Amino acid sequence: MPLPPLRPANLQPAAEAVEVGRLILKAAEWSPQSHELFPEAARKRAVEVMRLGYLIAWDEERFEGRAGPELLDCWRSFVVPKVVEREDRERELRELRRVSEKMAAGAGAMGAFVLDPTQF
Repeated sequence: MPLPPLRPANLQPAAEAVEVGRLILKAAEWSPQSHELFPEAARKRAVEVMRLGYLIAWDEERFEGRAGPELLDCWRSFVVPKVVEREDRERELRELRRVSEKMAAGAGAMGAFVLDPTQF
């Protein structure tokens, strides 16, 4: 019995998945290339931090004009990505506290012991 004829595989879904993966990796950490993929608040923070970098780099009394461009390259590559975060950590912490308080109140009514995750 002969084998059925082979058909080319539809690789479009796999190619789309690879492209989505690349986009996720690109958006994971702030960079000038991923700036547009961040929420508005994070983009504003990036601009504020870069302005601070410019003020430091072009402080003529401190660097006498020698370190400006090099300092800005380092600032953009190492400082800004560490400072700019995708999520609002304070908002997340408030939400976590609210949920844990609600859980503790419900568990307390049932006589259960609940650990507070914000204490770790």
